[in-house]
Amino acid sequence: MRKLLALVTVALVVLAGCNTVRGTVNGLGKDTQKAGEWVQEKVPANPQ
Repeated sequence: MRKLLALVTVALVVLAGCNTVRGTVNGLGKDTQKAGEWVQEKVPANPQ
């Protein structure tokens, strides 16, 4: 269990050091924004 915890800790430090985590979060935000824009284009605002 300690080895696994140490491995996860090292992996998080390495990923944070090379901005991979930040890049993933920013990329996810951009993907979500694009999906929202697509939905707004495809779904009418006031369906009647």
